[in-house]
Amino acid sequence: MAEWWSIEVFHGTFPARQWQDAHSRALTEAAVTTGATSWEWHEHRWGVVFEVALPEPGAGERADLTATAPPGLPRMAGHTP
Repeated sequence: MAEWWSIEVFHGTFPARQWQDAHSRALTEAAVTTGATSWEWHEHRWGVVFEVALPEPGAGERADLTATAPPGLPRMAGHTP
């Protein structure tokens, strides 16, 4: 069973979409190399969310993926259907 994790980026000085454009390639590469079975971007009025499904719970995969994102971003387990 997959374990979903997400990174939420809120609008600030710059639109969250700009952050997505700058980091989506690195996050997608990290997701693929850690064995992700699925990944999705969601745009909201408040910002963007990157969700990734990892095949099995594992601290190694989470550490690799979250190391790619800048510090201070909310990272949480879950999935937006």
